[in-house]
Amino acid sequence: MNRLKILTNKLNSTKITTWIFYVFIISIFVSNALLQICAVLIIPFIFLTLKEKYHRNSFNKLDILILLLFTSSVISIFTIPTNEYSLRDLPVPLLLLSTIAFSYHLQNAKELKFIIIVRIIIITASITSVIGIARFANGLERSYAFYGGYTTLANILVFSITISLGWFIYLKSWSKFLVFLSVALQASAIWFTFSRGAIIAVVLIILTVTFIHFIKGSKKRLLQTNLLAFISILVIGLFVLFKAEDPRINPILILKEINNEDFDVTSGRASVYNDAKQVLTKSLYSNPLRLLFGYGMRSRNSLFPESRFTSWESEYTEIIISQGVIGLIIIISIYVIFFKKVIRLLRSYEYQTQPIFFGFALSGVGLWLFSFFGSQLFSFTGGACFAVIFSMIEFYETSGEKSINFSENILLINE
Repeated sequence: MNRLKILTNKLNSTKITTWIFYVFIISIFVSNALLQICAVLIIPFIFLTLKEKYHRNSFNKLDILILLLFTSSVISIFTIPTNEYSLRDLPVPLLLLSTIAFSYHLQNAKELKFIIIVRIIIITASITSVIGIARFANGLERSYAFYGGYTTLANILVFSITISLGWFIYLKSWSKFLVFLSVALQASAIWFTFSRGAIIAVVLIILTVTFIHFIKGSKKRLLQTNLLAFISILVIGLFVLFKAEDPRINPILILKEINNEDFDVTSGRASVYNDAKQVLTKSLYSNPLRLLFGYGMRSRNSLFPESRFTSWESEYTEIIISQGVIGLIIIISIYVIFFKKVIRLLRSYEYQTQPIFFGFALSGVGLWLFSFFGSQLFSFTGGACFAVIFSMIEFYETSGEKSINFSENILLINE
């Protein structure tokens, strides 16, 4: 460990972590394998961060909760015999640990080229959206991008579109139109995933932006936001009403199918929730320890190997069955701390001069909303998005009282 510390100090661990952070963001959009490589590369810095925080006695609540969640995940893996699926998910909680290293080292960065982060997100999101739209145009039932399925694409675009939207609202140069094009591409790609969770999240986020601008009293920006919000909602609404052939989304077709006994507006998810209810009820009466500690990661696969659903279709259902009541308490606590930070930033007047942080806060809202429709912290993309969002919000909180120069396309912290 001492040799490792000496080596990383010589190479400037903060700069290395920052560059890993850049690649980490790119990997969210382009490659699951690259994302795992970044998680491996950050491991030495996780240990060094934990060691330094221990000596300084500077652990915060989220650090402790993430460590507890990681410990709970490891225990759930090695205490569940014959659960061959769990071992494959060990990198997922390990990825979540990167939040501790990133947030700590970025706070110590004297100069962070923030425009790089903005450009990475907008450019990679645009390319990903184009690929998703092209694949849908080629005859796929739903769009997907470089890896994963339609849910993965919807997840990462909910993360990026809010940041892009925040940047668009405040940008004054000609590049504002390029950002608008990116927002339009991302919105289209989200639509072609036909993910109701993602569509609901984006609409609610747009309404949140409108509401916040209203209470801030910025007339010009309020008009701009309202136009974007109402036009987006109108276009999506008209498309749904007159073009969509999927009765799960089109309200006209839903009315036509309402008396059809074979029609399921939940697309089969009701059966998943019913399975979860049966598992929890059985655990309560026959094996309370399972209710307390869970059935291990990927419990859906191990308990229902023949099911076409590979997850419990909700972060909270997933965690209570996989890691029990203890895991549920931990993850709810993480979301409470995370959401408090998001709300505090949304209520701050500073976002008027630091719009991109406002975008990250909105992205946090999207991540939380999406957690009701699928696993976030226990998926590669969701866990990675959480690490990025939390690290940037934490960076803003620790640097907000300092002098921040944003006008020169570089976020420079003057001590």
